[in-house]
Amino acid sequence: METVLGDAEHLDLPPDTLDAAYARWLLCWVPDAGVIIDRLARIVKPGGALVFQEYLDWGAMKFVPVSAPFRTAVDACMQSWVAGKATINIAEQFPDLAARHGLILEHFEPIARLGRVGSLEWRWVTGFLRGYLPGLVDQGLLTTQELASFEAEFQARSKDGNNFIYTPTMADVILRRPR
Repeated sequence: METVLGDAEHLDLPPDTLDAAYARWLLCWVPDAGVIIDRLARIVKPGGALVFQEYLDWGAMKFVPVSAPFRTAVDACMQSWVAGKATINIAEQFPDLAARHGLILEHFEPIARLGRVGSLEWRWVTGFLRGYLPGLVDQGLLTTQELASFEAEFQARSKDGNNFIYTPTMADVILRRPR
């Protein structure tokens, strides 16, 4: 077995080389997911699998109970993905991508997680937002007041164990190359 490190858009392996390929949160950030799917479809052996974990509904994320400042922050993030030309909910396109590239959509399952204050889910989402949101102020997608409201809400909710966070909905996807 050999490990190869390289740019997914320019992966240069001979056809029928891999038994499977796995990627998480890759296709939502590239300009054309079809280029990578096409390349991987040629590189995996007949019967081989392309396994992905990608966002299905990033904007579904929320505090539970619902919070207006949190919703404003999520909406600003969604605007930033559009401005940056990301296809954040790329998992919506897997049925079409599979068909266009001669692959079988073998498995398509949403992943939705809910975590209590202090959980892995809570730390993941709030850590991301606390690091990402200041940049959205710089981009003009969020005001300093909106950021301050988010921070105040986050601080208050972090002290109350009866709060939850619903993470962005992802999808587990397996595409199979026909034999």
